[in-house]
Amino acid sequence: MPIYEYRCLECNEKLEIFVRGKIEPAVCGKYCPHRGDKPLGKGELERLISLPAQHSTPASDSDIAASGLTKLKKTSDGTYERIAGPKVDGFD
Repeated sequence: MPIYEYRCLECNEKLEIFVRGKIEPAVCGKYCPHRGDKPLGKGELERLISLPAQHSTPASDSDIAASGLTKLKKTSDGTYERIAGPKVDGFD
C-alpha cells in the first residue's frame, strides 16, 4: 500500500498519506497539519508527482560474502550452485 504526496488547495500544505486500496482522500480531513483559525479539513487535495526512490547499485559477490549471505545461481540442469558466501546445507 503506497504513500502518496498531496497538497491542500486551501492552506497549501504538503501531506504524505498512506492510501489503502484505490480510494484516494478528497479533502484534508484528519490528515491536515494546518491548525489556523479556519475549520480543519475543508481543503480539497491535489495529488503531487513525487520523485522516485533512489536505488543503490547491486551488491557484488564479495559484498554478499562479507555480509554473511549466500548467493546461489540456478544451473541449466535445474540445480543450484553457490556463487558467493558461506556454504548452505544441501548446496555446494
